[in-house]
Amino acid sequence: MRIVGGQWSGRPLSAPKTEATRPTTDANRETIFNVLLHGYGFEPRHALDLFAGSGALGLEALSAGAQTVVFVESERAAVQAIEKNATSLGAPTTAWRIVRNERIHEWGAQLKKCGESFVPFDLVFCDPPYEERFPERTFRALEKTPEIFAPGALLCVEISTREAAPELPAGWKALEQRSRGTTQLLFYRRGE
Repeated sequence: MRIVGGQWSGRPLSAPKTEATRPTTDANRETIFNVLLHGYGFEPRHALDLFAGSGALGLEALSAGAQTVVFVESERAAVQAIEKNATSLGAPTTAWRIVRNERIHEWGAQLKKCGESFVPFDLVFCDPPYEERFPERTFRALEKTPEIFAPGALLCVEISTREAAPELPAGWKALEQRSRGTTQLLFYRRGE
């Protein structure tokens, strides 16, 4: 794995040594950031990486110019991989945080506590374990603290091609879908 664009382009990333995570491939990250940066002309400021795994998506956002990123991850090996990757890239410690919690219903309150230097998020990644309907459950829970999202925020959800697109709360509008192999990349925008 490596960073595919921005200031750290080509730099290697470590994957967690666990079966509990499935890192987003370099090709899928390249597709995601081509859509975000070139398709929508989007320049991220505050990113949120849900089910972060290695932290590759959030670190890619920092490499592309985001000021901050918050990683949400519960697996110990994945948290260690995020810390190792952020440190090896030289990401300033003031630019990233890790929220370690497996109880989705608590995430919104914890994210809100990250403070105004990290919130509201204008870019959100959701790359959960496949085929468990996590995007729907996650965003129903996070909508209890809607102030953590900036108006017009962009969201990228990665799911299996065997899954139906998630039914997200009314605040999110589907923009487009891309398929690569066994993966679907779904893009949404939050209402203004």
